[in-house]
Amino acid sequence: MKIFLTLLLGFAVLFRFSGSEIGSDFSSSDIPAIEPANVNKAKIDQIVDFISALLEKDDVTAAKMLIQVLQNDSSGELPLLLLIQKFKNPEAAKACLPELLRLASENPSALKLNLAALILNPDKNLKLRSDMALAALATVKDFDALDTKTLLAAIRMAGITGEMLAEQTRFSEGDKLYERLSRNRTVINNAEFIEAAARFYRKMELNSASQEEEERSTAQKNLYTQIFSKNFANPTDPDQALQLAKFYEELGAYQTAIEVLETQLRKTPEHHGIQSMLGALYVRIGNNQAALELRQSLAATFPDHLLIQLHYGESLVFTGNFQEAIPVLEKCLKSKKHEIYLKLLLGHAHYGTGNYREALKYLAGINDFHALRLQVDALNQLKEYGRAVNLLENSEQEFGEKIGLPFYMMFLNTGEKSRDVELVNKYGEIIKDKFGWDNPEIANALGYIYVELNVELELAEKLIRKALAQKPDSMEIIDSMAWMLYRKNEFEDARTYIDR
Repeated sequence: MKIFLTLLLGFAVLFRFSGSEIGSDFSSSDIPAIEPANVNKAKIDQIVDFISALLEKDDVTAAKMLIQVLQNDSSGELPLLLLIQKFKNPEAAKACLPELLRLASENPSALKLNLAALILNPDKNLKLRSDMALAALATVKDFDALDTKTLLAAIRMAGITGEMLAEQTRFSEGDKLYERLSRNRTVINNAEFIEAAARFYRKMELNSASQEEEERSTAQKNLYTQIFSKNFANPTDPDQALQLAKFYEELGAYQTAIEVLETQLRKTPEHHGIQSMLGALYVRIGNNQAALELRQSLAATFPDHLLIQLHYGESLVFTGNFQEAIPVLEKCLKSKKHEIYLKLLLGHAHYGTGNYREALKYLAGINDFHALRLQVDALNQLKEYGRAVNLLENSEQEFGEKIGLPFYMMFLNTGEKSRDVELVNKYGEIIKDKFGWDNPEIANALGYIYVELNVELELAEKLIRKALAQKPDSMEIIDSMAWMLYRKNEFEDARTYIDR
């Protein structure tokens, strides 16, 4: 096959140089000499290998031929595109990936080749992959000088590299990468780059190791968000509006996402996808009543759609419509899907109606802090304080470190309701050891419980006065001070705080 293609190529060259049709007159002097000195054998071999790969039916063999072509010309676009197609065959990918990675590492300036290697490499070693990509991007002296396709490859590689650096918390390196690229006019005017940079700085913002890093990431995220909103945020249909809203949601810009969807909803008021996402965003910002109105309408339109009914039931719970929520959620539970969350919502709904036994039935076995809190509160309402304490003690390993102070405060709450001074003293000391008593909220909470139990009033006064010194306008602490002075029979002083 290779010999045949070589001969075919030779005839093609011959006729091209002759400049004549078959049968026309020409002299031998019109035909250039084909001598080894003026024939690029490597180039011919490369073309032959590429044509052979096109005709080759076995993907592994074809992929190996294409690797050879790229070995001779690492910037070859057509061979690279064909190789990417061949890599869809797992056997071809397995056989040729090492050679592709070697070729890319030896030719860091071949950006399209390195992008392909980055995308096709399934290795979970993010450091290895991101370092290789950084080395490739470092070869570019001027991004504005790149041709369009190579520039897009560089931008795509920067976006993927930024994601990998963020996963490794290598934020400083990612920051330098985006800062360097942003100095180039063609890059800063590219929507894909702006999106990638904004996402990177959002991740940096959420995982900042210092206040300085957090401030830097927030400022950069906001800058790129503003650039995107000004230059690229122009949805022309509901699908584009949804995509844009999801982007803003990723950045934590929930209100902006809501504005995009509300604008689109005015244009397409019956679009259920817009309604659904808008309802979810309303829940995210705590506007549960607005979410309920949207979800109620959707639920009426789609009575058998599980997720729509689930979200409707969720909004009923979040707005305190517990009795109405129960049949909606029970119907959803029959599907055997989303069981844990549905049981959590049903537990919450039954707790809200005062049916604590039924709430406990649904909440049992759910490994979630909200479920734990509802169970403890339900047991306290049933005056089964021993069970509440046992449940908390058995959950300390799971939630003690993860949740922190709110978890340990539940012991104090149970101690207050059960009037168990020993339990309050024990966990008051544990809280002191773990978190200290300097925090005004901690000091006030513990002081108030002692006052409520009418014990340790001197300690309670010390704690509450310390809290009040830090937050003199807090009505909660002022109320605690009035209650403490009343307990100590200092009625005149108590009256002073009551009047405040």
